[in-house]
Amino acid sequence: NIDFSKCVFNDSVVLSDCDIDGQLLATKSIFGNIKSRDTVLVIDGCDISGEVNFTDAWISGIDSSNGSFGSDVIFTETWFDDSVKFNKASFSQQANFDHVTFDSTADFSDCEFTRLANFEGSEFHGGEHSLNDAKFEASEFNEARFSEVDFQNATFSSSTFSNGLKFNNTQFSGEFEFKDAEISDVLE
Repeated sequence: NIDFSKCVFNDSVVLSDCDIDGQLLATKSIFGNIKSRDTVLVIDGCDISGEVNFTDAWISGIDSSNGSFGSDVIFTETWFDDSVKFNKASFSQQANFDHVTFDSTADFSDCEFTRLANFEGSEFHGGEHSLNDAKFEASEFNEARFSEVDFQNATFSSSTFSNGLKFNNTQFSGEFEFKDAEISDVLE
């Protein structure tokens, strides 16, 4: 287990290509500083078997591309100031990104969500020059919840939804693309 709860990191934290046989906790932590706006948390290519919990954290930017998560992933009430990269990640249990603020681009393309992918109450503000603030292109979802979400621009093109998709009370301020997506079961 690794516990970074209530820690402050002003520079990069790199855990690339590692195996963590246990939990990765960082509740109420700060990764980066307001001046840098760089990707400071790098956990790309990691295989984490235990719970990942970053509840109520502030993260300048994160790269968790090609990650494999074997237990629940919890980013509830987290604030991302710079780009978020979870592309090509696999989530074997619940992925909770509820009530999260994404102030730059959020890339969840080519992801596999085996269980619930929960983004309820989140805000995707995007970057200054971003065309796809929220990118979920070619991802596979079992059950997905995007209720009460605020999107600027979003793409779900070529994604599959096998067990329900919810967009209740969601606001789309810009472009919304759903080209070649496949949906089974209920769309609300």
